[in-house]
Amino acid sequence: MEIYALSDHLYSTPLSKDKTIHTEATVRCTVCNKLFSRGWIRSHMKIHENKEGEISKTKHHYTVVIDEQKGLYTSAVTMKGLRQPIHVQKITHGSNESYCENIACHFLKDTAVRGSNMAYECPHLRSVQYAKHADVAVMQTSSLDSLLEDGIITMEKHLEILNMNQKSVENKSPLIVRIPNDFSTSKRYIFFSVYSEDIRYWSRLDRTVTTNDTVGNKITCKCSTGRRYCNHKLLVKWYLFQEIPEMYNSQVEIEEDLDHDDQEPWQISQPTGITTDDVMVQYLKTNKKSLRIYINQLNFDSTNRSTRNLP
Repeated sequence: MEIYALSDHLYSTPLSKDKTIHTEATVRCTVCNKLFSRGWIRSHMKIHENKEGEISKTKHHYTVVIDEQKGLYTSAVTMKGLRQPIHVQKITHGSNESYCENIACHFLKDTAVRGSNMAYECPHLRSVQYAKHADVAVMQTSSLDSLLEDGIITMEKHLEILNMNQKSVENKSPLIVRIPNDFSTSKRYIFFSVYSEDIRYWSRLDRTVTTNDTVGNKITCKCSTGRRYCNHKLLVKWYLFQEIPEMYNSQVEIEEDLDHDDQEPWQISQPTGITTDDVMVQYLKTNKKSLRIYINQLNFDSTNRSTRNLP
């Protein structure tokens, strides 16, 4: 005969005969399999229900393997919605620590360390154990030569991309990996993890995220703004041409090459008569919404700019 405790409770389970029954009101939690008294079980179940950031097989950030040898993955920033990916590195041995590109996770890590929780890992890193594998394409130089023959890329860019491909082979890193978006709420965007030659603020793990907008017909990259050019975008174009020809479009918008990737907008040399202040104000007015509203409200006049102090 089975003995039930709290039979009217949703989480009550029959007690096993081989377990010691401390009291008649003892019940076993269906989540953590621990024994609790009648008065505590309801409060205990709230801990499981309200626990934020809990990672499990059915609840985790969508994660894809990029480079298994180096422990590199992409993890979706959020569990729902667009599934915008970021790079993470899971290290299980050695002196180096695991790393997540999400800035919010850095603050959580610092807080945990100050609380003597040295083993803390953010939800993105804890989701690595549920990562799925992506198909890594082997890029053929023959398809790149076709882009050169069709006039899509110049000889200079052709050589630069071949050089990037050679460096990725030497570093034993995949040149470009398409991130499957099987569980995304939108099929509009296709994300790629692209090899980067240098470690920069946008590629702390030597890779960057590049996006193909199939509706807007545009390729964007994390390393540059909308008006700047980079080779990562050409790598995506090469991938589409070789692997997804039905999606390839020779008219995909790739912004003009300004050749100023290492400079800020106000550091670029300007034509005679245009000062650095003019460039800075125009940049802030175009890119900073709050300042743009402020300037419009003041009806900002460049002729007396020097007499006004911006907040």
